[in-house]
Amino acid sequence: MRKRIAILTRSDDKSPKVLAISFQQMCSEIGVETKIFFQGTSMLSRLFFLTEKTMFARNWHFKIRHHLYYLLSDIILLIRLLRYDIILISECIPNAHWRGYYNIERLKKLTKKPVVLYEVYCLLNSMTHTKILKEGNHYGYERYDWNYSISRIAELRGIPDVDKKWTDIGLNIQWTGLTCNAKKEIIALVDFEQVGFESSLQEQIDVLESFPMIKIIRLKGSYKATEIRELYKKASLFFIQFPEAFGVSIAECLSTGCQIIVKDMNWAMSWRLQNDIGEEYLPDCFFVYQTKHNLYQYIKKFIDNHDADKTPKNINDIFLSCYPEFYYGNSGNLLASLAHIKVSA
Repeated sequence: MRKRIAILTRSDDKSPKVLAISFQQMCSEIGVETKIFFQGTSMLSRLFFLTEKTMFARNWHFKIRHHLYYLLSDIILLIRLLRYDIILISECIPNAHWRGYYNIERLKKLTKKPVVLYEVYCLLNSMTHTKILKEGNHYGYERYDWNYSISRIAELRGIPDVDKKWTDIGLNIQWTGLTCNAKKEIIALVDFEQVGFESSLQEQIDVLESFPMIKIIRLKGSYKATEIRELYKKASLFFIQFPEAFGVSIAECLSTGCQIIVKDMNWAMSWRLQNDIGEEYLPDCFFVYQTKHNLYQYIKKFIDNHDADKTPKNINDIFLSCYPEFYYGNSGNLLASLAHIKVSA
């Protein structure tokens, strides 16, 4: 039986939406019918009974009005989900596992469909989030009938057993239209400021300001997907100041031939490779610096050797060579996994 998959995600331009479209693209390659329901995860937060405790701080009157306002649309969505064989949730960890956030259990009861999750990494490989969820009496890895991730690597890099119902399927971002392009001027794109990492941000800004020929763009506020991708196309250097679980922005920047700068290899957690003797490293489309002087010397060398066409092409070639599954996805892995997900007749 050819399975049909309903995809529930958020409508805002965040990673869950990117993953939802990525999943749909891979399904299209293997002939699987899908439908994305944007704002579909909002319905999951309304599947709790009014008397149930949730993570949303709302008074009783607001809850009643909110549920009544969306009642008809929620019923229609639930009826539409019945024509699909599998329901996929595209959402972040830990959101996807919190009690009182999404009522996955009631969704299963109402639809009698297997519910699966697509996230950037496998929860079993994240000691931090597994510990937090367990201590808070939240749901764990077993909540979903199958778990998909972009990468198998998080804090741990081990491969979960097959019977753990998990598959890494990469990320298909060809649909974004992001491809390698010439960088006629050197633009440094500095990622959003994060609480607790202000010193890393300032360190990078201090070094960049030593090079007047570099145009510095600091990400602030919010951007539409089309706006942020235009910046990625223009940027030659992308500076990160904090650990990324995966970093969809990293994949999108590398797609355009933009070099990634990090102070710690673990800030690009899911991108770590291993050599023949088991040592971890990041390939040359990344630069890992230890000191301000180290960073200064690298940027100086980057400027001296910069070629508008060759430099981004070299970066993009390394990206596609080392991580093809982070641009094209891995529809073969997806197809193989679908045979193991049991659906009702």
